[in-house]
Amino acid sequence: QYVEIKRPKTTLSKKSPCDLTVPTSAADSGGEQVYESCVREKVSAALAKGQDMVVWSYGAKGSGKTSVLGFGGAKDDAASPPRGVAHCLCDNLFNELVRLKQAHDSWVSYEVSASFLSVGTLLEQCVDCLSTAAPPANSSSSSSSTTSSSASSRRRSRGEGSSMNLREDPKTGFYLEGLTSVPCTSAEELADVFMQGVDAASSSPPDGRAHNLFMVTVLRTSTDGTEYTSQLKLLDLAGHVRPESGA
Repeated sequence: QYVEIKRPKTTLSKKSPCDLTVPTSAADSGGEQVYESCVREKVSAALAKGQDMVVWSYGAKGSGKTSVLGFGGAKDDAASPPRGVAHCLCDNLFNELVRLKQAHDSWVSYEVSASFLSVGTLLEQCVDCLSTAAPPANSSSSSSSTTSSSASSRRRSRGEGSSMNLREDPKTGFYLEGLTSVPCTSAEELADVFMQGVDAASSSPPDGRAHNLFMVTVLRTSTDGTEYTSQLKLLDLAGHVRPESGA
């Protein structure tokens, strides 16, 4: 099937192939279906081969793309927010790593860490949304008082984040200097770190609108000591806004 994209007030249009059409509702963002149909297999392949994977969403503001990825966060009047692609990734990543380790004798160990970055669309300011994040709620390194506290009490506003500088390495390419990477040892810890980033990013964008990136890094060590790094990235691009007439 194809999706036809038409440019407003012109006769120009373009048809693009469409692999999947997902109905959405207030209770179901369609994120789980997108993950199972389009993302799960790519996550497994990236982990097995030590490669990177990017899932990104783009569209008009209010189109629901943020909810599909899961970057929308919980609503005040919602007992449980719709699950998005990010929630599915957090839930399934460690099970997939265990499965792959059992299937490949060359796998010795793996380490998982997560980062959350926000980039303002106007000022192009990079903000580290986890720069003052508390340890994951279920982390063994957390104190009993931290572990028992609610997730909301450990989350913070964007104003406490730190601006980042974009650098270039001749061997590895572009990177953000000093970007926080939080170690995670379980699905619960990974999901908690993700929600800390979402809450920080949604509290006060640096210039009103922002691109948000959730990045999970998996470092795998093989029997011969070789290390393989996979980066799984979920990118929610700021929704485009149609200019007002006469602007």
